[in-house]
Amino acid sequence: MDKLLQEIDALKARWMTGGDSAGLGPKDWQGMDDLSLLAMAGQFNRIATRPGTQMALTSRPDLPDLGLPALAHDLRPLFRRVLDDKLAEPVDVVRLIAARGYGVNPIDWMPKRKEVNLPPIYEVWQDWRAGNLPENIDDQLTAASWDTAAPSRRYSDLTQMHRHDPDAARALITEIAPTLGADQRLRMLECLRPALTQDDASLLADFLGDRSSKVQSLVKTQLARLGTGPETDADAVAELPDFVEVAKAGFLSRKQVVQPRKLKTDAQKKRRSQVFARVSLSALAETLGVTADAVIDTWAFGQATDDLAQLVSASGTDAQVNRLVQRCLEAGIYQPNALIDRLDASQRQTFGLQVMAHEDVPLTHTRQWIAEPDGSVGWHVIARLKLRDLTKALVDPEKPGADTVATQSIAFLSLLADRDAANRLLDHLTSAGLMSVDPRLTLLRLNAAL
Repeated sequence: MDKLLQEIDALKARWMTGGDSAGLGPKDWQGMDDLSLLAMAGQFNRIATRPGTQMALTSRPDLPDLGLPALAHDLRPLFRRVLDDKLAEPVDVVRLIAARGYGVNPIDWMPKRKEVNLPPIYEVWQDWRAGNLPENIDDQLTAASWDTAAPSRRYSDLTQMHRHDPDAARALITEIAPTLGADQRLRMLECLRPALTQDDASLLADFLGDRSSKVQSLVKTQLARLGTGPETDADAVAELPDFVEVAKAGFLSRKQVVQPRKLKTDAQKKRRSQVFARVSLSALAETLGVTADAVIDTWAFGQATDDLAQLVSASGTDAQVNRLVQRCLEAGIYQPNALIDRLDASQRQTFGLQVMAHEDVPLTHTRQWIAEPDGSVGWHVIARLKLRDLTKALVDPEKPGADTVATQSIAFLSLLADRDAANRLLDHLTSAGLMSVDPRLTLLRLNAAL
């Protein structure tokens, strides 16, 4: 066989250089004209030979079972079309399908090795792709078993360990974290969030000087949740009375409020922002002679609200952050601002649904709040939106690009709506003139069929 391959290679080499092929090629092919030789060589390469492997082949175990029934076969083309048309992020679509109790076919979609915000059931597929196989997982998570445990198991076990044996969890983090990369250090410290207590403050403080800015930022946020804000600048505290005061408001009740002073120049406003960034909520409250909660509960919304939001985000407790968010929404301030990063997905959705309750709020604002739509919002919420304007932008857009924004909004609602709401919204749009097979409605059709 090797000799035959060498003879055909010599024949092709002669052709490539424009030479005469007489006397070349296998013995049985002698006497053929060049065209016939060419046909024989081509047929031989295509049929009789196959490319060899460039590396040793390894076997993998079967793909782990997700534990959910598979998406119906007739819905798979809809799912693939949604992904092909990029109507939404694949993870969001998969999360919707998982929320309805189904898993996807791995032929249609597989998570990337570093995909984030996945439904937990898909983490075993990530482990499988990374070669972290179930048989390599020890029963007990320890420093010795950390490297052999699958990533999804590591962090879920660490989170549970922190709930039930926080001392052991903190000891494990202290021992392992210095040997890990920044992304893994970040994930380890994120495991503290669900059951964070004051006992974790000392461990977190050890990471304030971490070489990763992301780790430093997370640590500062975690410490703020415990009421331990950044170090306060004494000079900045001395300037606070120039920018904020306690005053009386109302003609009759004369309630006490905390309000920003009226400033005349942009330079003064810039300085106020700088001062607020260098003090803590407790320092502000102490300067004004009120409690930290009173600062939030009696704040008179005005020009400095963004500055206060930054301050509370950096040094307020979870309860204080939630209270300020609630007060912002009550005051008609719907932009996420600095506070949204302090909220978990559940809190963000709760507040986002409050934003949706106001008809005059653009749907784009809601999308900034609800980071992980899960197909659970009823028609009574979605019906409050300006669906007439949305439909018109899809059917008969007045401005260039209006249909693009409307398409994005429909995709978001398709992820947000429960099945009944999805069917009602689909009926509303088709009765307004859109065809049910319109590509912009594919995700909505998928939701309605789940």
